Amino acid sequence: MDRAIAAGLPPNVLGLLLTARRAWWGETDWPAAAELHAILTCPQARDVDEMLWQAIRRRVRR
Repeated sequence: MDRAIAAGLPPNVLGLLLTARRAWWGETDWPAAAELHAILTCPQARDVDEMLWQAIRRRVRR
């Protein structure tokens, strides 16, 4: 987490990424669409977790 924040990822987006990762693994519900859009519009989020970013992108497109 420290590396993600050091790379410029805002703490609120990091929290959303962690929630989205848990949802991706089936442990919880997906965050709201507006929160997923916040992840997609933060360039550092893609750098932190490309695979999760792609999964979120596919989910938002539905």
